[in-house]
Amino acid sequence: MKPLASLLLLLLFLVGHPAQAQAPAQQQFEKRSGDYTVYYSLFPSSFLQADIAGTYGITRAKDRAILNVSVRQHAGNTSEAQSALVRGTSSDLIHSLPLDFQEIREQGAVYYIAEVRVSNPATLYFDLQVQPDPNSAAIQVRFNKEVFPE
Repeated sequence: MKPLASLLLLLLFLVGHPAQAQAPAQQQFEKRSGDYTVYYSLFPSSFLQADIAGTYGITRAKDRAILNVSVRQHAGNTSEAQSALVRGTSSDLIHSLPLDFQEIREQGAVYYIAEVRVSNPATLYFDLQVQPDPNSAAIQVRFNKEVFPE
């Protein structure tokens, strides 16, 4: 399978099946605002195959996780991938760090990927601003996740 197709399948699986990435009682993994839905997931970088990670310059390591964000715009009974301006931070009890998102486009899908360091077991707090429409306010997405180095 081609690296891009493999990445797309993994990201679709994680977005479509969030219970695999976190216990269902803890998180929803999506936020709806008007005609848009923001989907997000956090998973260990080791979930990516080495060739896929290399293609996108992603570091696979025991102390790294990947934050994946995507947006869909709804019209009637259909929806389509939507590009957006995605900004945000990850924080623990001491530090707050900006997230550096990389846009990935493949076969009608648009994903925003950021690497997150996970050096110790901790609860990370994420504060995202996702702006699919430059003429409207950003959609605020806030969540936390317990993380553990592998």
